[in-house]
Amino acid sequence: MMKLWLDRLSATFFTTLTMLWVWIIGMQWVSFTESIWLSETTAIVIAALTVTAVTEALLPIRRIYRLALQFALILFFVFNQLQTYGKPVPTLSLEGILSEELSYLLPYIWFALATWAIYLFIVGWAKTRTRMLFIIGLNIISFAILDSFTQIALWGEIAWVVGAGMGWLVSSHFNRFRRRFPQGWIKLSKYPFKIIANILVIFSLIIVAGINMPHISPTLTDPYTAWREWSGVPLSSSGTTGPGGLIDNPSESMSGYGREDNDLGGGFNFDYSPVMSVSSDERSYWRGETRAVYSGTGWQMVPVTIALATMSISASYCPVRRKHRRYLAKRWNRRLRC
Repeated sequence: MMKLWLDRLSATFFTTLTMLWVWIIGMQWVSFTESIWLSETTAIVIAALTVTAVTEALLPIRRIYRLALQFALILFFVFNQLQTYGKPVPTLSLEGILSEELSYLLPYIWFALATWAIYLFIVGWAKTRTRMLFIIGLNIISFAILDSFTQIALWGEIAWVVGAGMGWLVSSHFNRFRRRFPQGWIKLSKYPFKIIANILVIFSLIIVAGINMPHISPTLTDPYTAWREWSGVPLSSSGTTGPGGLIDNPSESMSGYGREDNDLGGGFNFDYSPVMSVSSDERSYWRGETRAVYSGTGWQMVPVTIALATMSISASYCPVRRKHRRYLAKRWNRRLRC
């Protein structure tokens, strides 16, 4: 009887660990979409993910009952989160459920049900080491592609996926060992601190080795650089790795409004912060500032009188590069002769 209880406890423990690792991986996608989705959508997805993980780990009941309970809890949290964020919800009556008020749950309910289905598919399908490696690798590759081809830095999410993936593989390994060699597992379970210490040492060595890898030029061109060159998009000349790492690159420019226009060019990051807001009853044009003197590398701030005088550029001096002349000629409706 005692052995049976210990076996069930061990099975529950490893099942809980598996649900935890998959939940951590799923939360990284929530972190990625947080800036894209509405706040209520993010809250509903987190609730669906957490409800599914907790019930799968802690409720050893028949699957049909567990699925019914999960669906009811997810539906409850959809109602609860919509009410929390001030969204309309169907009235809790037969008329409200069968009427058009049911459309108030759309599309939030689809996000929750999709999260529920994907989570159950992963924990049910990825039972072998090969399938686990496939799921982990697919997530890492997906985040790496999104990190390269979007303006969102996802190195933190990739690190969490790698850590959770290693934990998932270790948990699965010990669970298989427990089932195949029950006597050996009983002896091994008497030294839990040694096992945990060995796992932490191995994980630490892998993480430290990854962090301290030297920065060297690649032997082969990476796919992102090859794609940029094939598309004719120039690479940033200031994209070298400095003390700030690959993410925090202070030499990159911002694409929004800025007061430093003396040195143009190079890469940039998107900046959507508002600059000015105007409330008026009449339509009008608003001007923040005027730049008229181009030094060859950027725009210079000069007094208005000098700026107006430089609108007529003499033939003796022209600081404008050849590639910028057509733009300035169209802007000023003048022909630049230099």
